[in-house]
Amino acid sequence: VWDDRGSFPVPYVLPKSKNLAKGRPIVPYTLHYLRRVYRVIGAAHSFAVARLPEGASFNIMRTSDFAMRVQQGVQEGKKQIGEGLAWKCTMGDVSNMYTELDHRAIDAAVIWGLDQNKHGARLKSVAVDRRSRATHKGRAWGLGFSDVALERIAEVSEFDNQFMFVWIKGCLARQVHGCPMGSNLSPPKAMVTCSPPEEEWIQTATRAGLPFICVRYMDDVAVFVGF
Repeated sequence: VWDDRGSFPVPYVLPKSKNLAKGRPIVPYTLHYLRRVYRVIGAAHSFAVARLPEGASFNIMRTSDFAMRVQQGVQEGKKQIGEGLAWKCTMGDVSNMYTELDHRAIDAAVIWGLDQNKHGARLKSVAVDRRSRATHKGRAWGLGFSDVALERIAEVSEFDNQFMFVWIKGCLARQVHGCPMGSNLSPPKAMVTCSPPEEEWIQTATRAGLPFICVRYMDDVAVFVGF
């Protein structure tokens, strides 16, 4: 589990292609002491986030899912309003999605998401291939797989939030906000932290009676409202 040959990561800045004056703080976990554990838990958590019940999140896991989500929403809108339906679209991104998340909010959202999986998707554990990180629902069925209970995902996520150490100019520092861009644990944590307020928005829009389509891929968001 703990690799004595590992080390804490050294952050660096990766310039953004659309604006070279801005950069992303990358924290590579490729040599982290717990990288093998984090890879397995990250894969299991991503599997769980991808299976959040419909209506609980805007999230999609692949850009190829965008067109399908929009087409489904358009068809449902036509059934609700009719062929004369028009759409207004707003697009944007979640500012500083990784770097400014509150750790307490992350912990609460991770537990919220796993509870959604238990009751909605009836998911109790995830089997992860330790080599390829392929995943499937239920218990492991062969050598080379790890059986990850949902409770373990929450435990490791909380541990990571408490012990995010990096080397900066020869000093060991702790990251107290957000999650590091470079850890396998970070994408599912960031995605699920956005989901509880999205569920509230979906419930409010549903009560308003207007058709809508909401899609988020990582930090990019598109909201369509029909009228």
